[in-house]
Amino acid sequence: MIRVKKGRAPAKLKQARDKHLMHAVDEFDAGGTPWTKSATARKVVQTKDFLGGYNIPEVREALYLRQHKKCAYCERDIGLDGTPIEHFRPRRGAWRHVRHATPKLIDRDCYWWLTWTWKNLLFACVTCNSGNHKGSFFPLATTTTQKQTRPIGWPLPRGFEKTDREQPLFLNPTEVDPLRHLKWVPQAKRNAAGQPLPHALWTWTLSEKTSRGKAMMDWMKLDHAADAVTGRLRRDVLPRIEDMKKAVGEGRLPAARKLWRTLLTNVLDDPESPFRAAIWCALQVWVPRRFRTLHGLKQPTRP
Repeated sequence: MIRVKKGRAPAKLKQARDKHLMHAVDEFDAGGTPWTKSATARKVVQTKDFLGGYNIPEVREALYLRQHKKCAYCERDIGLDGTPIEHFRPRRGAWRHVRHATPKLIDRDCYWWLTWTWKNLLFACVTCNSGNHKGSFFPLATTTTQKQTRPIGWPLPRGFEKTDREQPLFLNPTEVDPLRHLKWVPQAKRNAAGQPLPHALWTWTLSEKTSRGKAMMDWMKLDHAADAVTGRLRRDVLPRIEDMKKAVGEGRLPAARKLWRTLLTNVLDDPESPFRAAIWCALQVWVPRRFRTLHGLKQPTRP
């Protein structure tokens, strides 16, 4: 999971917001929720769900390309077709309870008004978006919850969409640097007898650095890509590191530096490269800063 820079919202998202939000507000002010049985007095939209219009080709394509064709959470490669648009703050009620808890704790009036808000939209793979992972879970660090009070009225009051009173446990990669909260670490470096294992047999797992990182792991089960990460590191990263270190050992420093630059260009600096966060973390372990400085190797750019 790495920082996502999305840029400006597509114009058609604002058009969809202008078209649908007024009817959603009317429904809410009439005592209903904007996605259930209609209670509104305004009969312009004959539907039970007022929260549509965001899942349009222009928005989908913009998210897909600006996230470099990867899931915003696990960094897997994803396809454009069939991949759901994820609402960071869920649009049809926020689940606050721990997974499988009884009774369930759901804030049903949250966060429908952010359905068309650009910073709230992400492209996420089917796994991360499922109820067994992110789903509609949205835990908070405190009990302060951003809610709308009836009636909202039209035009909308100032600060209508603000959520700055909340302290979410989850990380929005468009707002924070996930590498400040999460890191990939080698899990198995020794065998049962305590003897060091070769790097090619190491397994890698996600580890928390902060309480918010732990929440992402525990609630979202964000380490579901661990096997794929381990495979990529073994297959596409480690052999190049070994070639570079061999050149260093033989005194061929210009060749070693070229191999290192090629490695960084192909697997770390390329924005479409999957699992860049894990690659960056692995490079810090396999090729420490002291080694890089000693042999004049370029410092890896933090993704």
